[in-house]
Amino acid sequence: ISGLYLQIPMMSGLDLVRYACIAHHNRDSSESTILAEFNSADSSLQDLAHQCLRKAPPHHSMFSHSYRNQTYTFLLDDPFVYFGIFDPKMPKSDQIAFLGRLKEALNRL
Repeated sequence: ISGLYLQIPMMSGLDLVRYACIAHHNRDSSESTILAEFNSADSSLQDLAHQCLRKAPPHHSMFSHSYRNQTYTFLLDDPFVYFGIFDPKMPKSDQIAFLGRLKEALNRL
């Protein structure tokens, strides 16, 4: 993840992470500021991520949805949103664990 330098413990399946970010989210206005992000190579994923962050589910701590061969997963910890777009081959538990490690890394700063 660029922007912030985060040391994240290694885990298998990272090649299945297509996009990930940490965002500061204002639930009242649905505005998000991306603080750090990783993009595997597809520049269109950043625009897609912005659209997803605007629609972050307000009353969930975790949320996941699969659509068109991609899984969109949120870990919400107000005011931060940890969001990823994953290959559906990556188990949902690993997606949540990955986002949880991002959260832990940010909390250590």
